[in-house]
Amino acid sequence: MTGDPTENPYFKAEIKPHYLDREACRIKCFDVFNIMSASVALAGEYEMAEDDEPVAPSSMFRLHHRLAEPRLSQLLLEIAVFVRTFDDLMGSLAPDAYAKHAAETGGER
Repeated sequence: MTGDPTENPYFKAEIKPHYLDREACRIKCFDVFNIMSASVALAGEYEMAEDDEPVAPSSMFRLHHRLAEPRLSQLLLEIAVFVRTFDDLMGSLAPDAYAKHAAETGGER
């Protein structure tokens, strides 16, 4: 093995750069926000119910309960992969500028 042993052997920016769709990531963040907001709103429907009062969940609540967690998990994983890839890419292409940016925006490098 030649070169730096800590270098990622699966990524060479100069040979095969990653394409990162920042708008697609924004949409994923927006979807996460909407799922979380809907969770709060739907839970609020049952907040004022008495403990002994039976409450039948609405069809929207049942649908949300069935779909929200798996979708949220999928979105959060996709966002994490995007952020990690972005961090690796920017850290290797412009390490000084990215380290400065990370320090200014609260990210640690």
